[in-house]
Amino acid sequence: MKTPPDRATIERLVSIIEDPVEDLVRMDANFRKLGLVAGDYVDNPDAVVDLLEQRKALMQRPLIVRDGRAVVGRPKSRVTRFLGGMRESVPDTRNDPSIPPGRPGATENAKNIRQDPYPRAL
Repeated sequence: MKTPPDRATIERLVSIIEDPVEDLVRMDANFRKLGLVAGDYVDNPDAVVDLLEQRKALMQRPLIVRDGRAVVGRPKSRVTRFLGGMRESVPDTRNDPSIPPGRPGATENAKNIRQDPYPRAL
């Protein structure tokens, strides 16, 4: 983290997060290595603030803050919903008979897409 938040910023995040406060804590291998117990942070804003002030690497990321509200940005679809943008998923219209040929999404357009003989995993 290039610019870790100070205590006041952490307290503000705790006060505006829409998720349970314990979701701000990254309960990963580092958390377990430190001998911390997840139950100590459930519905305990003060404990979360104290922990994140001392161990900033345990702050869950990304955090999305907008209009006085905050959420943990995982999975990615939550970010889109939170920001009020695009639909969570876009329907597949390639074989939709209601779309005339030559229009985006038409079956004919699918023939023009180059097929990679050696598909790669993304």
